[in-house]
Amino acid sequence: MLRHLRQCRARSLQQSRHFHDVRQYKEDKRWPGWQVVVGIETHAQIKSRRKLFSESLTSDPGEIPNTHVSLFDAAFPGTLPILNHKCVDLALRAALALECDIQTRSSFDRKHYFYSDLPSGYQITQQYAPIALGGKLAISLPNSPSFDVRIKQIQLEQDTAKSTFNPRTRTSFIDLNRAGTGLMEIVSEPNIRSPEEAGAYVRTLQAVLRAVGASDGNMEQGSLRCDVNVSVNRVGRPAGTRCEIKNLNSVRFMMAAIIHEISRQRAILEAAPDSDTATVPQETRGFDEHRFETYKLRSKEDAPDYRYMPDPNLGVLVLSQERIKAVRDTLPELPWDTQNRLRNQYGLSERDVEVLLNVDSGREVRHDGEAGGPEAGAVAYFDRLCGGRDGETNTRRDPKVVVNW
Repeated sequence: MLRHLRQCRARSLQQSRHFHDVRQYKEDKRWPGWQVVVGIETHAQIKSRRKLFSESLTSDPGEIPNTHVSLFDAAFPGTLPILNHKCVDLALRAALALECDIQTRSSFDRKHYFYSDLPSGYQITQQYAPIALGGKLAISLPNSPSFDVRIKQIQLEQDTAKSTFNPRTRTSFIDLNRAGTGLMEIVSEPNIRSPEEAGAYVRTLQAVLRAVGASDGNMEQGSLRCDVNVSVNRVGRPAGTRCEIKNLNSVRFMMAAIIHEISRQRAILEAAPDSDTATVPQETRGFDEHRFETYKLRSKEDAPDYRYMPDPNLGVLVLSQERIKAVRDTLPELPWDTQNRLRNQYGLSERDVEVLLNVDSGREVRHDGEAGGPEAGAVAYFDRLCGGRDGETNTRRDPKVVVNW
């Protein structure tokens, strides 16, 4: 009887894992006969002056440790969270840009784990009732048709502290400046099929978050980090066991980690005596930036391991349709709208538009969604020189000359 139940459960799992075949299979010459399935959890730091649940100011890299920390950030007993509504509005901007379904009622949960960078012993997040569900992001690659990466959910959560290890003295240091900073966790569906598609997805998401002012997306400074779930399976077979690679802070490292993980999982499956029952151990893994290899951190946790529970100090977050409409009406121009406008209004080529947007991506993103002013960004400067965004006929300079300059 027990064996029969196990077989039924295995068949059920196999049937449920056919979800990833929403995209037509296209063979990759690097791993013929194998299909790669990738999903990405992106943690984007919200560009707000203050933290998510306290009045502490957010900090910049290089500031003196433990100078931007309140009693709540340090988890003193009796301190209570107060939600920063600026963070909510910036998360709404990101959700609307990604065509998500805004949830008018959402709530917060406690995710428990014990580590030195989490003073309270739990992280406040939105695992079960996030602020937004669904959505999509169109991705383009050279010489390939565009495709959509579906968004599963966007949830608000607080960041952890920063821990650093000194190998000479064999001591660890904790900096609470980052503790409690607002994050958006943007969870994709497993629609990605190659390292290059993963890189294009993250770069496109960066551009969207910067355009709406929700995050500056600087991976090198840690304000955008990715956890990547990778699995491989033989073509026509159910999806394999996914392994999660944590805290990837550059697109280059992320792509290298995916490539190594594909090779590692293929080697395990190909070496198994029975290909029908071969599996990869479910693990959480890190990435060695010097050897360009992934390594085991721990066995993969599931939701019961984190002992999720509703946060008793935070009620239900209720959003009115008027507030959602106000955010939608003030949404800045999105990257694809900017591309179309530059082509149609100024007659720029695809290459000129790409160059202009690449330069514009380095502009400063201001706090709390504030407008950057007329001097902010290459596109805004280009508009000023060429006659403005409203299609004025008195163009002051030749757009092609301005782009070349």
